[in-house]
Amino acid sequence: MKYPKIENLYLRNPETHELTDTYKSYETEILEDTEWTIKEKIDGTNIRVIWDGYKVEFKGRTDNAVIQKELLEKLESIFIEELFEQQFGDTPVILFGEGYGGKVQKGTNYSDTEEFILFDVYIHIWLEMHDVGDIARQFNIQVVPWFYGDISDAIVEAKHGVSQVNEDAKYEGVVAVHELLKRNGSRNIVKIKVK
Repeated sequence: MKYPKIENLYLRNPETHELTDTYKSYETEILEDTEWTIKEKIDGTNIRVIWDGYKVEFKGRTDNAVIQKELLEKLESIFIEELFEQQFGDTPVILFGEGYGGKVQKGTNYSDTEEFILFDVYIHIWLEMHDVGDIARQFNIQVVPWFYGDISDAIVEAKHGVSQVNEDAKYEGVVAVHELLKRNGSRNIVKIKVK
């Protein structure tokens, strides 16, 4: 299972390709004033930590993605089978996170060393962020900074936010997730980038 594609909040003008002020999704427009989970968008490389109930596997956004050597070593030192067995037994789980810092992503200034930060967990369902935070604590890893708010709060955060991972880092924006699913069963999830 790959992480779902995250759409922009707004439609683009087909001629100029600039963002308009029209929501890309009908569901977002309906839910704009309700509570969303707003997470800092980390600029790095997408990582899936997959526990199939018996062994741990590391994948990038796609199955063919190559994970940078130092980052892979970091992942292998954190996610050992015994911890998965203790926490999940033979229940399959996918931890979604971002590899960042060091040689992973140049110019972001998050960290001098390769690091991993958790932003989502799937165990038959998508977990709520307080549960994601609990899993991060069990593995002694970071979880993305997050808060609850509506879409206007997400826009303000994207415009004026400062990275809580490292205040000197380049701030990329936010990802907003709603607990209600779309009619087709997919998640209501949008990104708002600083630029």
